Amino acid sequence: ALPRFSHLIIDEAHHLEDVTTDAQTHMVDWRVLDAQLARLALDGALFGQVATLALRHRDGPVQELLAQTAGSARRAQRALRHFAEQLHNFAVNHTDLRTDAGYAQRLALDGRMRSQPMWSQLEIEWEQSDAALGSTVRRLTELTAHLAATGWREEALEGALLAELEGLAESLGELHGHTCAIINGPARGEQVRQVAWLEYTPNAGQESQTLLAAAPLYVGDVIGGTLVQRLRTCVLTGATLRSGADFRYIRERLGLWDARADALPSPFDYRTSTLIYMPDDLPQPNHPSYQRAVDAAIIAAATAAGGRTMVLFTSYAHLRATAEGIRAPLDRQGITVLQHGSSSRRRLLREYRATERAVLLGTRSFWEGIDLPG
Repeated sequence: ALPRFSHLIIDEAHHLEDVTTDAQTHMVDWRVLDAQLARLALDGALFGQVATLALRHRDGPVQELLAQTAGSARRAQRALRHFAEQLHNFAVNHTDLRTDAGYAQRLALDGRMRSQPMWSQLEIEWEQSDAALGSTVRRLTELTAHLAATGWREEALEGALLAELEGLAESLGELHGHTCAIINGPARGEQVRQVAWLEYTPNAGQESQTLLAAAPLYVGDVIGGTLVQRLRTCVLTGATLRSGADFRYIRERLGLWDARADALPSPFDYRTSTLIYMPDDLPQPNHPSYQRAVDAAIIAAATAAGGRTMVLFTSYAHLRATAEGIRAPLDRQGITVLQHGSSSRRRLLREYRATERAVLLGTRSFWEGIDLPG
């Protein structure tokens, strides 16, 4: 944990909303949920230790509570595995998702999606998992309450096991609540406060993955209220905090209406050193021809510029697919393709600066903090 502080400087503050949103985003991974429930098996290490200590303490009710919790966890596992399979089938059969793509795809769980009969059937399927998981959390909470009431917290080993069980109960309870909120959506007439989606990742030769997730629509109350207001000083800096000529947008998104603002001129002459190429005729990312169109656009731009091109991606899988598609055509024109992931960031930048005809494909760390003389 960080020590107490009253002064804070946040560099690259245009990321603050995204970082806060990521921290508040809830992801439901069925494998994680299954693994947590598996820890509640009667013959598992955790419950085995609890049972042994309960015998030493001559605490008979613990054995019954353990058996009830373990039985409920087994039923929850079976129900959740069945639901995860049904959710996977929903993703595979949905027309907006491609099973042959090599990257994660998202499907918004908005009102239009929730009104479809296939999703309504999933909501019905969830009811059994909801009941079983809720029962498991209640049983586990009863167990921890009994152990706490009988003095387990005062002993070293017993206290450590109790803390582990309480943490597991809290984690399962939170996962249960988040999953219910994502699947059932907001109640009729309730204000929408989060965006939910299904995330599907097809893996060639491996098991595909289907997750559920939700993120808050607005985190300004967390940043402006919970974080900034308790500080004596908070400085936010960044090269892209303004939208147009003012800070109105960033103020609203971060909840910082009363903050003082100042804009300093850039030391770089971007207007004469840099061109941004933005094709407006590409098909949608889920279209079968999308990747070929991206490859063709990059080849055309790099050819026209004689190399000297940087292409930024938000996905490593998309970057790798593009590198594979453009490398041979550009190589025939004497243009070198440098690919993020094939070497260190520093070495790639050094090669890019030293190579007159080169295209650099980057993601993540290549998005900012790079000085390339034009």
